[in-house]
Amino acid sequence: MEQNIRICELTPQSSDWICKTQIVDICGPTESKEKKLKYLNMILQDKQEPIVMDIFKHTFTFTIWDQTIMDNQGNKLLQ
Repeated sequence: MEQNIRICELTPQSSDWICKTQIVDICGPTESKEKKLKYLNMILQDKQEPIVMDIFKHTFTFTIWDQTIMDNQGNKLLQ
């Protein structure tokens, strides 16, 4: 059963969760310095209003916890 939790409550041990957010600001798309990675800079806000800045790569699903973002292959994109 999925549980609704806030951004700041997510941990590496969190499983089966939903975090409803809205995009507060978005910049991009931009390429990394090595031009290997395209990303969007996004500021997300959940309904309790803590704001977390994260970087998202196009066309991937991400797992987010604390200030770490991993793609669906387990590669850390931001920590």
